[in-house]
Amino acid sequence: GTHVAYVIRRLKKYLPKGVRFVISSATVGNPGYLLKALTGCEGRVIVERRGRKGEVIHVMVKPLGRSKASECLYLLRKCLKEGIKTLVFADSHFLVEYLGRLAKKYGLRIGIHRAGLKPEEREDVEERFRKGELSAVIATPTLELGIDIGDVDCVILPTIPPTYTKYVQRVGRCGRRGRIAYVFTILGNDPISSYYEKYPQEFFEREYDPVVMDLENKEIAKLHILAMVAEGLLTYTPSSPFERELLEELRLLGYLRISKGTLRITRKGSRFLAEHKGLRGIGEVVRIVDERGRGIGFRELPMAIRELHPGAIYLHAGRVYVVKEYRFPFAKALRMPPNFDLITSPLYYTSPAYFKPSLTKEVSGIKVEYGGLKLIETVYGYVVKEFGTGRDVREELLKERLSYAFCTKGIKMILPIREEWGEWGNAAALHAIEHVFITASQTIVGASPNDLGGISFPSGHIFVYDSYPGGSGISRELVDKIPYVLKRALRILGDCDCLDGCPRCIYSPYCGNNNRVLSRRKALALLKDIVKGNIKGAEGELSGKPLV
Repeated sequence: GTHVAYVIRRLKKYLPKGVRFVISSATVGNPGYLLKALTGCEGRVIVERRGRKGEVIHVMVKPLGRSKASECLYLLRKCLKEGIKTLVFADSHFLVEYLGRLAKKYGLRIGIHRAGLKPEEREDVEERFRKGELSAVIATPTLELGIDIGDVDCVILPTIPPTYTKYVQRVGRCGRRGRIAYVFTILGNDPISSYYEKYPQEFFEREYDPVVMDLENKEIAKLHILAMVAEGLLTYTPSSPFERELLEELRLLGYLRISKGTLRITRKGSRFLAEHKGLRGIGEVVRIVDERGRGIGFRELPMAIRELHPGAIYLHAGRVYVVKEYRFPFAKALRMPPNFDLITSPLYYTSPAYFKPSLTKEVSGIKVEYGGLKLIETVYGYVVKEFGTGRDVREELLKERLSYAFCTKGIKMILPIREEWGEWGNAAALHAIEHVFITASQTIVGASPNDLGGISFPSGHIFVYDSYPGGSGISRELVDKIPYVLKRALRILGDCDCLDGCPRCIYSPYCGNNNRVLSRRKALALLKDIVKGNIKGAEGELSGKPLV
């Protein structure tokens, strides 16, 4: 959204005064805000509630005795046997590739569509699916909207979409011919599935999610300001304190210079701009190449160091690779045989280098601060697992740790600790609260699993931050909804009957510690006292080992 807002700002410089903008969407919860944020103009919102749609049957499926992936492949196989054209949506490129490998093991002809593939690879899948040469495609949100893929009879969702809006966008891909269409949402043993298994009405009664964006994302803004200077569209008269600060930063970096009162882009600035041409992402890109140096794909930082460290098993377009070398901006990978049945999961930690608050408030007796944050993410090892079962095989430590520093925005909270629990007990409680807080946040503000990251310390400090460099606006949206998040987090912990932690309450597939040092019971006790107002937040120095 922030990229689009700046592109429109640049376009307006070329357009005549009085030009009108028409923006349409079927799934935006705050269209007035979005219009103003994107165009800078006030406008009129026109709502049309009628639509042309055939009958769609929505089913929530809770598999017994098999995994979500196995259930997904079972349903897909049944659909293909009946000649039902099917689209499978997953939220991560890993899950798409994982399901793709399983499908090929079952002998199913499917296509894979996700970011990171070459454009010609994605276009080939789109064309074959549209023509009916492929009856099934497994995709990330790249196929949610905007691409013509023809008619679809069934949508399978192996995970609950992060937002109700995304759910509507995905299921909207089917049932366009007036025929009956089917949507299967598969519930698993994760906290969000467990919550909606108990309260399904809360899922289907939700409203469209508001679109949030951070127009003061420095990482995006500096690219477009450099472009505006290169296009001769920006004079040395900053329109806001943010722009003034950013222009000075770009000048100090050597990207801009002032000549006779006019801004000029330098050669260094032009090179930087040429290296960051994409509008889809923010972070720096790591190119994946084979042993001959031929391009395979790419991943953005900081995610790249988690997925492309030496020893990492990387799935790409149904093929399996092992990363042999990482030298930014390249990762060299060796292709493995099709029957290679291992996967890897990174071990990492994230440390806050500094935090600069811009907003402070008290929530449930806890001091909450929102502001700018610099993080250093470090990958120090990985876990090798069996492909089919996910069972741990062994842990490996990297010879050289990989680190990446980036700036973003986020929330800082200091929770009270219990002296009688000791350092390990407090670390387990705070780590569990961090996990369940992020899970609850996803259901409240409509965040994707990768949108928010978290860090906890045994001293009571918890950081929850936008995972995207520069910030996305999601953590800011979260600030005003923390009371609701705390209550839902407490409900998730209280509804689970496990001994002291399981995938249904506090385990996370994104945990950098392989879901160790966690305690549901201690987290429940602490969170219960906070929500009831029995204890107050604390003030103290940050200390101890960070857990993510």
